[in-house]
Amino acid sequence: VWEAVTPVTVGLIAAIEEEADCIQTGHYSVGAVVHLADSVYLTVNGMGERLASAAAQSLIDSGVRGLVSIGTAAGLSSDLKAGSVCVPAEIVLCDGATIDLRHEWRDRVLARLSDEVVVLSERYAETETILSSPAQKRTFADHTLASATDMESGAIARSAVAAGLPVIVCRVVVDDFESTLPSAVLNATDKQGCIDVVKLSFSLMRQPRQFGAFIKLGWSFRKARAGLRTIAKTLLPDFAFED
Repeated sequence: VWEAVTPVTVGLIAAIEEEADCIQTGHYSVGAVVHLADSVYLTVNGMGERLASAAAQSLIDSGVRGLVSIGTAAGLSSDLKAGSVCVPAEIVLCDGATIDLRHEWRDRVLARLSDEVVVLSERYAETETILSSPAQKRTFADHTLASATDMESGAIARSAVAAGLPVIVCRVVVDDFESTLPSAVLNATDKQGCIDVVKLSFSLMRQPRQFGAFIKLGWSFRKARAGLRTIAKTLLPDFAFED
């Protein structure tokens, strides 16, 4: 249970602490809600649909008037590189349904961001699992016709629509279409996005061929973090929300 210090207008939902830390530096625990500025709040939900739904519902119960899925994404198009900013016009859900994300609030977000970064607003998709290889991304892209994906935005969008609220997906690509996510990282990462360094180190020592992909992922995440910081700097304190 948490109490807002101001009326909650906009609720930002990030999956992991590293994403939230780009919006505002701090120490975040899963489920905690942090007051960023004005009436904007940020919560870290952990990875996956179930945790994202719970975070969205918590903000809805607080009286929030708009939700934002913010964080990183996997690129499904050769046009999207690490650091590319995505504010999609629609999202394809796992069941094939589509949620239209176009509204005046999103238009204001795009207008403000376009002065700072190139924003891609193509089709987006929800995925139930991490797409770790180019082959998996290619198959998923062919099926959904989407340009980027993540595991949480679909759940957040569904919750917003059910509550009659506007929702924005604001994500930055970390692993592009041709990138492979090393199994050493995936196996060492828990649902909160925390990495077991010892487990990761042993895995890399056992499979040194993963070092190249590991180094590339580190550089890609650095670019994604820079993109998230630009979003925060450009959109806060009000996140372009108007009554």
